[in-house]
Amino acid sequence: MDAETCEARIAAYSLATGEQLWERRADAPAQDGGCGPLPTIRASNGLLALTIGGKAETVMLRSGDLYWEAPEESEALVLAGDALVTRGPDGITVWGALTHERLLTADGGEQVWVRGGTLWVLDRKAAGADCGGVVGYDLDSDGKVCLPGTLEYVTDDVVVTADDGYWRAWPADPWG
Repeated sequence: MDAETCEARIAAYSLATGEQLWERRADAPAQDGGCGPLPTIRASNGLLALTIGGKAETVMLRSGDLYWEAPEESEALVLAGDALVTRGPDGITVWGALTHERLLTADGGEQVWVRGGTLWVLDRKAAGADCGGVVGYDLDSDGKVCLPGTLEYVTDDVVVTADDGYWRAWPADPWG
């Protein structure tokens, strides 16, 4: 450990018993002379998406062993089903967490969320463009949908936008 990194401790616990399953120590980036931010963790389907020092990694949750590391500098955003979503200098990339292949790329947005098999990206810079600033990507194909207007809210079932004074509700998982 040097002045530019800090040691971070990551541990997994059984929710049923509270027993610690595994522990991992890793270097985290130092900021302004202090330690932080802590590693970012998102979990799904027995896999754990983990960001340490600006690099996204996928770890097997049961064993704590490193399963796969994204091949480029990126931040793990969310793990949805078998897809790992990362954000890097060139935008958002969706990887097959089990196949390790690049599934799709998207412009870097301010927020992302997943509903079913759809990755939604909110990009306020594109709000005045044809796409409306809210873009949905099918995680299973190269499908894409753009919503007009501005984002109002998201539920499990719908994405609501406002356009010229009217609210519109769109399916949260249009391919599901």
